[in-house]
Amino acid sequence: MHLTRKNASSLLIQKYYRGRVGRKAAARWKYELDSIRVWDALCHASAIAISKYWRGHSARKLYDLAKASITAYLLRIRKAEVETDEKEYMELKRFQKRRLNQNLFSV
Repeated sequence: MHLTRKNASSLLIQKYYRGRVGRKAAARWKYELDSIRVWDALCHASAIAISKYWRGHSARKLYDLAKASITAYLLRIRKAEVETDEKEYMELKRFQKRRLNQNLFSV
């Protein structure tokens, strides 16, 4: 097949033009892929930050609940100890009073 000079020139122009169009399309796709990667990285970083803050918040909330529960438990124990101590003290006072009365009347 024999090409004329005109055909050869137009084929050469078409070849260069198709190459240019292909490079432009590739550059656009590269830009799109880079944008998608950047967006994914941003979403991933945001998700990590949100998770970090949520875990911190929920841990502090759990700590406050546990602290309140332990405090209430310790207060109940202390109240029971105080009541027991008061009963023992009153019993001791009554016993000492009885002994004092016995000593006073036995003399």
